[in-house]
Amino acid sequence: MKVLIIDDSALVRERIARMLSEVTTVAAVAGAADWGQALEMLRSLDPDLVILDLNLAGRSGLDLLPQLKSKKPAPLVIVFTNHSGPEYANRCRELGADFFFDKSTEFELAFEVLRAARAWMTIESRGVGQKPTDAAAYSPLPESGARRYRGAARSRKRWA
Repeated sequence: MKVLIIDDSALVRERIARMLSEVTTVAAVAGAADWGQALEMLRSLDPDLVILDLNLAGRSGLDLLPQLKSKKPAPLVIVFTNHSGPEYANRCRELGADFFFDKSTEFELAFEVLRAARAWMTIESRGVGQKPTDAAAYSPLPESGARRYRGAARSRKRWA
């Protein structure tokens, strides 16, 4: 699994990279601090998974979401930001984000999703199928109508 971490904070990029080192199927991890680096790394790495902050130097991570999701195959996109209000979560969902987490309170929960993403990428790399999108892979959250990945049992911000 090739992972691109797009975050303006070197400390956050390093922490996520350390966490990813525990995931044995991660073949490459790259980081980008701003819009220009992100575009360059997207072309050169062709990531399977993108961890995206919304606050980037130059432009917003929101501007990058449509480009990420227009790639074929589109990478799994996890938005990981301090801008965690419902207006940001809703906009990210509209633009195709797969997950949305508050950086200040959901760091460990986001890592649970990263571990679950390993299974998705393993299935894809074997040519067995695509990222799961059916009811067997997700369980609904009755209070909101949102959906979550089973591997992230407490996640409330996964959309199918």
